Amino acid sequence: MKILNVASILPLKGLKRENDIILRIQKYLKSNYDVDFLIYKSVPFSGILTSRISDKWKKYKEYAVKGEIDLDGFKTIIYSWFFLPTSNFWVNYFILPLNLLKIRFYLNKERIENLKNSDLILAQNIFPDLIVASIISKKTGKPYIINLRGVFPDNIHKLWFLKNIFKNASKIITHSPTNYKRFKSDLDVKFLPHPVNDNFFKKSETKKPTPIKLVTVCRLLSLKNIDWVIKTLLKAKQEGLRFTFDVIGDGPEFDNLVALVDDFNLKREVVFHGFKDREYIESYLESSDVFVMPSNPETLGLAFLEAVASSCLCVGHFGTGIDGVFEHYESAILTNETSFEEELLLLIREFPNDKYMEIIRNSKEIVDNFSWTEIGKTYMNLYNSAL
Repeated sequence: MKILNVASILPLKGLKRENDIILRIQKYLKSNYDVDFLIYKSVPFSGILTSRISDKWKKYKEYAVKGEIDLDGFKTIIYSWFFLPTSNFWVNYFILPLNLLKIRFYLNKERIENLKNSDLILAQNIFPDLIVASIISKKTGKPYIINLRGVFPDNIHKLWFLKNIFKNASKIITHSPTNYKRFKSDLDVKFLPHPVNDNFFKKSETKKPTPIKLVTVCRLLSLKNIDWVIKTLLKAKQEGLRFTFDVIGDGPEFDNLVALVDDFNLKREVVFHGFKDREYIESYLESSDVFVMPSNPETLGLAFLEAVASSCLCVGHFGTGIDGVFEHYESAILTNETSFEEELLLLIREFPNDKYMEIIRNSKEIVDNFSWTEIGKTYMNLYNSAL
């Protein structure tokens, strides 16, 4: 099977780190099944003037000029797309006519001929992946699958131009339980979480009474609400409770969070590790008790699933992220801005009691179905049924 993967969310050398899960899934399927992939990857259009703004915009221009690269062993075609410096859905939607003209000019007869040997097309995001995939599908007659990633309006499948694209899709999937719940009544959408590496399943459920070890793994953005955790830990320390909190990741909030820890005199309890590779993360999840990330909004961060596989109790946010895969006080602790402090303080005081251990066991039973073997089979069944 030959698959054209239209994927804007991919890591490129010299640019901001992006999640590599799409590449890892491709590599697994290629190694274990008769599947080959060609990637179409977009970069923001950068001309002579914009390329002088920063190194980032210079890189965009360099990649677009190259037009083709090898990305982790996969042939990858680079094309440009008009983006304004915002992730706002409506901004990208209203400049869609301009991009339609651009992409139709780019997808000339020769490029389309080269794509006709693909059996299936994947669209990994809305802008520009879904638009590009649908145009290629129309010109080649090949089916396409939509992956609902990110945050967008509830009526996205009813909007001009997008309505027919959703209607004509062979399959629609999402790794986000939030998006699954939002669209399952209107669309035939399948929930398909990211796979969890086998190494994360090796940890036992035995917990030491004290001190409780908390951990988070994320890009440090304001929406992750890690400041809630630190403010609650100050109260926990004032109560005389013992704990540690390891923060793995970097991002624009890194310096602010470090300053907050300094102000609260929590440097002995809270350690910032910065960005680390998967093996490093694996070792910290294995030695931790609680994974806490009350981010809002959130898709379904793979770190949540890896933490559960590592026998960590997960603390997330109601209505987003793990809500929908796990249930409050059944397989996770779900909170909001009002309840977070109370729930985390209670957890630090009483962990590990029988109820918390039951939550860990219940969540692990769920994640046992998210191994690479099981998710790989699901992907291949999905691809075959779309043809």
